[in-house]
Amino acid sequence: MEILENVFFDPEVDGKPRTSFLVGTFPAHIVAYEPGDDINGSIPNNITVQFDDSIKGLTGVDYRNDNKEVPADHMAGKELRSIAFWLTKNPGEGEGWKNTRYNQMAEAMGFELPDDGNGKKMQIKLNEVDLLGLPCLVDVKLEKSKNNGNLYPKVFNLTLWEDGEKIEVKDEEVNAFENDDDAELESDEELDKIFGPTNVEDAEVVDEEETDEEDK
Repeated sequence: MEILENVFFDPEVDGKPRTSFLVGTFPAHIVAYEPGDDINGSIPNNITVQFDDSIKGLTGVDYRNDNKEVPADHMAGKELRSIAFWLTKNPGEGEGWKNTRYNQMAEAMGFELPDDGNGKKMQIKLNEVDLLGLPCLVDVKLEKSKNNGNLYPKVFNLTLWEDGEKIEVKDEEVNAFENDDDAELESDEELDKIFGPTNVEDAEVVDEEETDEEDK
């Protein structure tokens, strides 16, 4: 046996389960806005947020630990990507609903859809200049991947954080934990164990296919 010098294991710290993103509503800032490729006339738009330091002192649902309410301090400074907000540029007659989620996000962030004078709203398209640095309150929920069935935390809704301040976003790479292995659940049995008996409303699981189909 060999003793490694200056290498220690603290049971009070290192022996506790690792926690990643929690489910709940938290203060953050938008640090990236990424429109994707045009897919049959619709464009997926992903938003990356960085959790604000004021998250310290708040709590969230640890879905990996029996849905216990735990401190969210460790999330300060971390970045998380949203589900796709789809924008259909030229929806057909009666298909304006395809932009519902996108428009809800835009209006919740303080952008108004102009009135055309005939009782209809004119579609808007946001860009980085509009969104980067804005303070927001975000709802973190779990999305079940259609590819592997694993659960990944994602930002589902954003609302303008009235008491927050806009920040300057540096032009650098954003590390969004879109596929954080630390945030996966490995089996449907574990999913049933967590979300069946506990019935935690905030720890809602949404199929990836559902979020896509709502907007396309």
